[in-house]
Amino acid sequence: MDTKQLVLKRTLEAIKEKISVDDLNDRLRLQKAIYLIQAAGADLGYRYSWYLKGPYSTALTQDYFAVAEELKSAHFDERTLGQAFEDKVVAAARVLKKPQAVKLDTPFWYELIASIHYLMKEERVKESNVFAIMQKRKAHLADFVSTGIQHLRKHNLI
Repeated sequence: MDTKQLVLKRTLEAIKEKISVDDLNDRLRLQKAIYLIQAAGADLGYRYSWYLKGPYSTALTQDYFAVAEELKSAHFDERTLGQAFEDKVVAAARVLKKPQAVKLDTPFWYELIASIHYLMKEERVKESNVFAIMQKRKAHLADFVSTGIQHLRKHNLI
């Protein structure tokens, strides 16, 4: 496992995200969790573009598949995250916490807030236009757009 993959593994462990790539929802959850951790200030070096399910990183996909494969082996790497970076990761993970009133499964909650963030920060979509774009691109999440915007605002990400 290379250093970047080890940092990914330790980051996912620090934020208590299961390292599983078995189904689409697992991969969606990992993609969006890392996107949001980076947006909240813990940069792991992954770059994203827009894809069907929102922000997507090809390099991250390669790395989490490699990490998942490595977990099947008996090899154990004792290296850890530096304490300052781990503290940054744990603080950034607060953005992942879904409000109790939101009735979305975790992967879709992450998809919602990551997509809103990407639209507003990377595509420079005005807040007043986010709902219409989400309705067009992600109708299954459109009813939660205002909650997602409030959540991102609460965490100073928009």
